[in-house]
Amino acid sequence: MDLPPATSKSGNEITSRRYNQRTKQWDVRTVKQNKTFDYIPLLIARMLCARVEDNGLVVRNVSLNESDPRLVAPAIAAKPPPSSRELLERRSRFSVPSKHAKSTSGQDSGEMPNE
Repeated sequence: MDLPPATSKSGNEITSRRYNQRTKQWDVRTVKQNKTFDYIPLLIARMLCARVEDNGLVVRNVSLNESDPRLVAPAIAAKPPPSSRELLERRSRFSVPSKHAKSTSGQDSGEMPNE
């Protein structure tokens, strides 16, 4: 932000120093004035005046601009999404197999193969 530099009571600019661990040197920077936010009451007054003068409903439909990204694609994916039913039927890679399921090698169930 382009804030003016802060000044002390004597009129000198206030500076601050900080050690940079990457360069192993001290850096000096000018301290900026604090933000005043003087525009906030004016902004709120303009919004309220615009709302009072607006004759339309708050929930009215507003058409989107042609360059609005929401009109490009509803999702990032390059292919259409599968149905919710298909997603529920998919087996998760984190699911634990049941203890009653037999494996062919016997290693999955915790048993050691016969030697």
